[in-house]
Amino acid sequence: MLAQTTSYNGSTAFPAPGTPGGAVVPSTVIPNATSASGTPYTLPSGYDSPVSSSGTVSGYGTSEAPIYTPTLPADGTRGGANGVNGAADASGTGTTAVPSGTGTVSSLIPSANDAPIPGVAGAGEATSSRSGLGGLSSFFGSAATTPIAVKPSKAAFRRFQISGRHENSPQISIEIDENTGQRIAVITGGVNIVVEGLQNEAMNSVIQGDVLDLSAENIVIWTQADFQSPTGANIQSADQPMEIYLSGNIEYRQGEYYITADRMYLDVQKQIGAILNAELIAPIPDHDVLMRLHSELLRMTGPGSFSAGTSYLTTSQIGLPRYRVQVSSADLQMAKTPRYDNFGTPILGADGNPLYDETRFAETRGNAIYLDRVPVFWWPKLSTNLDRNDYYLTHARFRNDKIFGFQAITDWDVYQLLGLSDPPAGLEWNLSLDYLTKRGFGHGTDLHYGNVNADPSGPLAGTMNGFIDYWGIYDSGYDNISKYRSHMEPPHKYRYRVFGQHRQTLEAADWLGGDVQFSGELGWAADRNFMLQYYPDEWDERKNESTDLEIKRMIDNRSMALRGQVRLNDFVTETQWYPKFDHYWIGQDLGQALTWSEHTSLGYADFKTLSQPDTQQNPDDAFRYLPWEIDSNGNPLHAKGGRFVTRHELAWPIQLGAFKFTPYVLGEAGYWMKDVSDESISRLYGQAGFRSSLPFTGVNSELQSDFWNLNGLAHKATLEVNGFYADANKDVSEFPMYDNLDDWSMDAFRRRMYPYIYPTIPSSLAPDPAIPWKYDIRSYALRGGMQNWVSAPSMEMADDLFMFQVALNQRFQTKRGGISRQRIVDWFRFDSRLSIYPKKDRDDFGKLFGLFDYDSRWQVGDRLAFTSVGMFDFFTDPLQFATFGSEWNRVNGDSAYLGVHWLGGPGVPQTTLIGSYNYRMTDCWRSEFTMTMNLEKAKDINQSFDLVRVGESFEVLAGFNYNYATEVWGMHFGVTPVALAKALGTSSQTTTLDTLGRHGTF
Repeated sequence: MLAQTTSYNGSTAFPAPGTPGGAVVPSTVIPNATSASGTPYTLPSGYDSPVSSSGTVSGYGTSEAPIYTPTLPADGTRGGANGVNGAADASGTGTTAVPSGTGTVSSLIPSANDAPIPGVAGAGEATSSRSGLGGLSSFFGSAATTPIAVKPSKAAFRRFQISGRHENSPQISIEIDENTGQRIAVITGGVNIVVEGLQNEAMNSVIQGDVLDLSAENIVIWTQADFQSPTGANIQSADQPMEIYLSGNIEYRQGEYYITADRMYLDVQKQIGAILNAELIAPIPDHDVLMRLHSELLRMTGPGSFSAGTSYLTTSQIGLPRYRVQVSSADLQMAKTPRYDNFGTPILGADGNPLYDETRFAETRGNAIYLDRVPVFWWPKLSTNLDRNDYYLTHARFRNDKIFGFQAITDWDVYQLLGLSDPPAGLEWNLSLDYLTKRGFGHGTDLHYGNVNADPSGPLAGTMNGFIDYWGIYDSGYDNISKYRSHMEPPHKYRYRVFGQHRQTLEAADWLGGDVQFSGELGWAADRNFMLQYYPDEWDERKNESTDLEIKRMIDNRSMALRGQVRLNDFVTETQWYPKFDHYWIGQDLGQALTWSEHTSLGYADFKTLSQPDTQQNPDDAFRYLPWEIDSNGNPLHAKGGRFVTRHELAWPIQLGAFKFTPYVLGEAGYWMKDVSDESISRLYGQAGFRSSLPFTGVNSELQSDFWNLNGLAHKATLEVNGFYADANKDVSEFPMYDNLDDWSMDAFRRRMYPYIYPTIPSSLAPDPAIPWKYDIRSYALRGGMQNWVSAPSMEMADDLFMFQVALNQRFQTKRGGISRQRIVDWFRFDSRLSIYPKKDRDDFGKLFGLFDYDSRWQVGDRLAFTSVGMFDFFTDPLQFATFGSEWNRVNGDSAYLGVHWLGGPGVPQTTLIGSYNYRMTDCWRSEFTMTMNLEKAKDINQSFDLVRVGESFEVLAGFNYNYATEVWGMHFGVTPVALAKALGTSSQTTTLDTLGRHGTF
């Protein structure tokens, strides 16, 4: 073994045993260990059995990791009470006080099979005092106190292995520096060195730690330890200095990180160094993307920490990327950080240990975004989590049309712009900056949060999710919404939309009696046309953006909710609640036979009809109130008052073999303070009926057909029948429709549709009696049997009705796949439902049958399917529709659809051809096309074509679109960094960018 001697810098000689500052007798002699004067080294009493080793001890000190457990005496009874378990590197003197944590260590560097030799504390001034582990105590002091037991640390070792990089063995020469005693190894001809940080528990158990893998043409190694095997495994203490210099085609690997360089210096012990002409490549978690940092000088400032001068960041892997962030200086930190809750308390896992997140932070200065060799953006400082996978700019689009002009639409990361390197977990904050040449500057911000625990230990403990989104514009143009609604002047110059949703689960909220859910929503737009002009997809397809608060508690089959709602948008008809309480109890067993269900609603309602648009300002904006929006005198309805309704059902499920039969009775009692005539009204409603179902199956395992892709055929069907007779003492038309049945967008369409279907109606805004009841939305709700269910969404929808509903749901199933991987698939599915009205004159406009609907799908193969869906009535001139289409797709993402949509009814017969495809022509090129054509008039409705170039750095999209309704041709162009496209889980396709919402369809 090798011995290393550290001299004690005391002013007194080596104290004899039993003297002040020396060892306390009785003591045990350590074999083969002597002091500088030749006196045998002794181990003070209180230590474990002696250890066998050799070497020279000069002065008193302690080893960094003794393998025994000493008992520390009190101050004044023996010198060095605290020093026996500490690592000390500063020398003390015999005449001055020795600070806590310092002292002289005389350490022996053992081989892998030797145990370290402990030292003892050096001499110190009588006034020195004990203060914590690792420090020196006084040799003289106060009276003795109770001994303190201390558990020693484990000895740490490092192993490195040298091997050839190429087929030929490397040339190795080893020299010893006479001044420092260091071993210097010079290795040429291609060399690979693997360094492992190890821990030794029992000298026969090796635990592998971090691994550092280095390769270069030439390497120089400085270390204090000898090379036991120059081209094999070498083990040394982890606290030993080890420095490495590399040159020539350097490759550095540690974990997931990879560095290439021309020259490198590395201090293995401290994990610091310098790298010339370096490129650091690291993966971005959860995405198939690599982050690349190129720097002329890259400094390693600690484990997982880097500092660079002039550099660039990119996800491109080519030499000089076309898309990059150029920086004047950068600091990168890649480490594991502990998880904390919002109150700074560490979050523990199931095993009780702290949880950690792998984080990759970058802070850069003098930032410029380059497209090829042209700088397009500059910012002084950037701090970001590299796991976010984007730099400043999160989305960018460019378009041009005659409604908005040229449009530059951008979204920016606010945390990066503010230089915040560690934003709150679960939060995303973006800034929207847009320029529309024909409308003005648009601006806004959105904040998204998910799985955030706002109060981990308080009364509001639980997770919350939601967002808030604001966007506004000082609008200098005109609205152009359709062919008949063009050049409309906005009612306000400054226009905006704010929309937010929040949901929070309060877990085990004892103060509320158990788990509860808190929800809130905010929806506010400047005027009636703003959403349809700037957010058309959101207006047409999403739920109503209302403003309300709700707290709900659910226990098994029960729920109760308290809700308040206000109307902020006067261009929609909506009910305000101050507040409303709902209680549900569904399917509760009563004994062995009966089940009971209940819904009770109590609230104070304020029905507010929308305001009339300014027809003088926009004469082409056709408008008429809907029948349920007016009172008995034809004026806009405003009903305000309390409503109490309770509805109950008692059912008796009977199982007769495979046949299930459930007779039931349903009753309701309700009171409304205001009806459509501004009078109070009450209603009693009763219903009796039955529900039944019968499943049946047929199997033909011998049916085989390669042409029809059949391997056996099973027919599974369920016949369901629901019949009931209902009677109410009040007509449904007498009640305000507090619970709206349809979306605002559909109601707005109906208000504009009626004047075109019935153009002879006078100028009055009240609906004309010529508009039949059969087209009223309330008629469809009643004839569809909405009142049949206790949990019906509208408490007003109930009236006299005698009806049977017959439904047949069918599946034809076969097996596909290899013999060992066969799976069951629906080869053909056909679901249908028909309503039968025995009192046809009262309930279905003279027809026995009505409201027939179906939904079918024929899966011809795994990649080809034919679909159809439709709904029909059988009275004169009904509203009805049907679609027929085919779908085709491939594994690589290619897809196509071709279908015909037919719509029939008064004033709106139309047959539409719809087609689309997404085709990857080559690895670099993809095209997309959609079109809609009116076959009745042989006119295009809209068309859109996109050509996408998939490059190494970018996806570049260019295309055009045409909208017949607005008579607008448009062109659009988009450039998306590949990293961003992959982070979104898709390329820059139209459907993905449409979700941004602003300014219509891309």
